[in-house]
Amino acid sequence: PLITHIDSGFSVDDLREHIKALHVGGIEVGQIIVEPVLGRYGNKTHPDGWLKAVYDLTRELGILLIYDEVFTGLGRTGVGFRAEVDPCDILCMGKAIGGGMPVSAIACSADIMNSWPPSQGEALHTGTFFGHPLSCLVGKKTLEIVRREALIDRSGSLGQYAVNLLMDNLSTCSLVTEIRGQGLMIAIEFTKDRLGVKLMSVLQKKGVILIPCGERGRSVSITPALNIPKEILEDAMGILINEIKTFQIQEKL
Repeated sequence: PLITHIDSGFSVDDLREHIKALHVGGIEVGQIIVEPVLGRYGNKTHPDGWLKAVYDLTRELGILLIYDEVFTGLGRTGVGFRAEVDPCDILCMGKAIGGGMPVSAIACSADIMNSWPPSQGEALHTGTFFGHPLSCLVGKKTLEIVRREALIDRSGSLGQYAVNLLMDNLSTCSLVTEIRGQGLMIAIEFTKDRLGVKLMSVLQKKGVILIPCGERGRSVSITPALNIPKEILEDAMGILINEIKTFQIQEKL
C-alpha cells in the first residue's frame, strides 16, 4: 500500500486533483486520514469549512474519511470529538480514554465493521493487549468521571480563560507571533527557531511541563489535564509568562 502525505495548506480542489493524478498513475485511494487539529504541527486548526468539504469530497469519490482523534478527542478541544461536529467514517481514539492506562479504540458504522468477516475458528487479527481487563476497567471509570464532572464543558471554558490570560500578558511581546487554542489544546508560536525547545528546558526545572511543537521548534504546546485545578493552571501560566518576558528582555540586551 502507498501512503502519501499532503501539505496542511492543500485546498480541497488540490486534494481532488492529487487523488485523480494518483488514479491516472494506477493508484487507487481508499481513505484519507485527518487529524482535526494538527497537534505536533503546532496545535493548528484547519480553515473553516475544510473538514466538511473533505467529507463531501470523500462522498463524491467513494472513499473513507478517518479522523485521528487520539490527541484531540474526549474533550481536549472543548468538544467530545470533532466527529460530532464534522462527520467521518472511522474515528480513532486513545490516550485520554484510558485515564493513563494504555487503551485505544475505533468507532465506525456497522457497514464498515461488518466488512471484516466473522471468524471461522481462526483469529483474523490478534494483539497482545486486546481486551486488557484492567485497562478496560480504568477506561470505563475514566469515561464515567468525564461525564459526571462535565470535564468536556470545563475544557472549553477553562481553555478560553487560559488563552485570554496569555493574550492579556503577551499580546505586545515581540517574541510572540500567535496564541491559539481550542479547549485545553493551546499553543504559543514565537518568532525564533527552537525557542519552544529552550522554554521547555527552562520550565521543566521550575515544575512546569510543556513540549515544543510546530516547525523548527517555534511553538510550545500547552495541554494540561482536563481536571487541572484552576489555581495550578494560573500558577503555571504565570511562570510561563514570566519566562517568555525574560527571554524578550535578554533578546533586547
